[in-house]
Amino acid sequence: MELFGWNVPGREYLDCCRQCITDDNKFNNFKNNTSYTGILEHVGYEEGVNYIGSIEKMIDYSKEIQPYLNEYKENDIYGNTKKFFYEKYGDISPTTLRYIYNYTKLKQLIPDIDTVKNIVEIGGGYGGQCKIISTRINFDSYTILDLKEATELQSKYLDLLKIKNVDCLHPLIFNRFNNREIDLIISTFAWSELSTEVEMFYFNNYIKKAKHGFLRCNLCYSGLNREEMIDLFMKAGFVNLNVIEENGTIMFIW
Repeated sequence: MELFGWNVPGREYLDCCRQCITDDNKFNNFKNNTSYTGILEHVGYEEGVNYIGSIEKMIDYSKEIQPYLNEYKENDIYGNTKKFFYEKYGDISPTTLRYIYNYTKLKQLIPDIDTVKNIVEIGGGYGGQCKIISTRINFDSYTILDLKEATELQSKYLDLLKIKNVDCLHPLIFNRFNNREIDLIISTFAWSELSTEVEMFYFNNYIKKAKHGFLRCNLCYSGLNREEMIDLFMKAGFVNLNVIEENGTIMFIW
């Protein structure tokens, strides 16, 4: 269980995460390291255009994006982020646009999302989604569950951005969670990288306890497929489940 059921992250990715903890030169360029970009930070310019289009179909740019744009762009400060110029948005990473889209989709379907206090994220990348959410939600706790090397990188990254009340836990210390309340649980793409066994572990120990949730998956599965996921949610009593296919992905939102 070295990778705790994660079928996609490889040794090179984890080695890169580990090196970034102690080597600032590695950290200062990790978003352009091919050992890392095979897993994260590989969103291209055109995908950024598509995310902007989707975002602006849901909300008013002048009211919901412009006032927060500089704070959103703080996600591009560290790691030698690859940015592109987009009209109105200026220079910004398409990955950051993806994180903004995820938050916006949540806000659209769960209008009171900005009032949640306790958030859990399964598979936190380097902490980018947490950064974007922290711009809009004044949470009491944000817990990231991930592999050990990834959690160490997340802690360094989010500390530099001065994001407070974040706890990054790996499987050997999941017990520190101590049955905390979960107002919102999210996972963006990590879910479809898990084995069925570990998906069930997360479902039974965390997802079932969450008042709201957002799982965004690729349309390929290493674990439960679409129909099995829906059946699992229905049997657990998630009568308010929304299943949406968009931008080549599937989202389970409640």
